[in-house]
Amino acid sequence: MLDRLSRFYRLNTGYEKTLRLIQALCLVALEIGSLDSITTKRVSTAKSQLALIRRCIRFWNFLDCFNRVSALLGQDAPSPRKKNHTTAAATTSPTGFLWLLEVAKWSCFGVYFLLEDLTLLHVAEIYPVPWAKTVTVEAFKFWYYALALSLFGAVGEWCVGGAGSGVKGTKKGRRGAAGAGAGKEKGRARAGAAASWSGGG
Repeated sequence: MLDRLSRFYRLNTGYEKTLRLIQALCLVALEIGSLDSITTKRVSTAKSQLALIRRCIRFWNFLDCFNRVSALLGQDAPSPRKKNHTTAAATTSPTGFLWLLEVAKWSCFGVYFLLEDLTLLHVAEIYPVPWAKTVTVEAFKFWYYALALSLFGAVGEWCVGGAGSGVKGTKKGRRGAAGAGAGKEKGRARAGAAASWSGGG
């Protein structure tokens, strides 16, 4: 248990998720509205400060997102054209579409984190800028796009996985039927040979 906690908090992801949980608890406490004025002010301050700390922790997350995009673009898009040249409709296979969704998803996440970083000094009240609200709205748009693409990708992977398992089951069924047919033909041949041998004797 301690080893797992150590590995979890060794990375910034562990800290960020823990702070997210505490911030969510503060938000729930504020929404309930059963706190006195002093406690409400402290919880509200804690919520805003935790949000700022989380933004500082994920400041460089856009590099990881763009690195994933670069890795995806560095490899060839998995297109069925390389496997089968007979059908032109194979170029629009789910595999190539899922690859495109991955590229778009991580690109949107990268743009979201990058735009969010541009408003960090404004949120920290160090260097207020008039365009901070507009940039924040655009950043949340890209965040929404990334979530939608993630959802589409998950549904696509589920559909492709189900279709793949169905094709495998069909192939196995065909192989089993072919094997059974071959067995029947061999049995008939053996029976015919035995009948001719017994008749000749």
